[in-house]
Amino acid sequence: TDVQSPGTSALGSVTEALDTLPTVLFRNGQPVFEGRWHEEISATHKGNRSSVEVAVFHDSTRHQAVFGSGPATSPDFFQDAFSNAFLYDGGPSATWGAQVAYSHKIWDNLEFAGMYSWAGALTPVGELDRTTSDLRDSFSNQYHHSVAARVSGQIPRTGTQVAASYRWTSGTVLTRQDSFGDNVFDSNLHISIHQPLPGFGLGGKWEALADFNNLLAEGYVPVTGQNSRVILVPVLRSFRGGVSFQF
Repeated sequence: TDVQSPGTSALGSVTEALDTLPTVLFRNGQPVFEGRWHEEISATHKGNRSSVEVAVFHDSTRHQAVFGSGPATSPDFFQDAFSNAFLYDGGPSATWGAQVAYSHKIWDNLEFAGMYSWAGALTPVGELDRTTSDLRDSFSNQYHHSVAARVSGQIPRTGTQVAASYRWTSGTVLTRQDSFGDNVFDSNLHISIHQPLPGFGLGGKWEALADFNNLLAEGYVPVTGQNSRVILVPVLRSFRGGVSFQF
């Protein structure tokens, strides 16, 4: 499910989720699929300018994907071909969670949304060391509180859409508490800018976009090693920019 502010397109979020390819990882030299399963019950009350949503959910994963950055010194580190980022199989995971979200349209072009969550996430136990027989033995599912806020708006004359969000979590986590509902409150500090462009006579909808994810590089967990530095993190600091076209 997606916790939506009044100006967020539910159809767009569902389409994006369905368009995501399955995550592939490596375990003992063999490729495996992450195999996520999400079950949720939610209730929403909508007013004229505000809405409140309450949800209870259960997530289970056969092979929990953990994101990291650094040299892939282990065959279980699935390195990205164009960067130092990699995926690691954190093992099976099953957690429950609950969240309450509130959104309010302050003005026609300005919205606020806030969310409180209590849910499980993969958490490091003690200091992480790559020299151990199995790094997964240092992971466990633990429950954490988190609070998030988001402000979004549109500049009237230019049509520029700007959104900024921030999330605080009560402990160190290696995975997101709710990977299906975190797209609205994406990371510790997230800023996005979307600028509509002329159609150049080709029809459709053209848009320039810039997304800044986890700007403060929060949540990084170092993994000690002999000759190199590796970090694990639920959301890598990143920048995405480009031009999109919709028919």
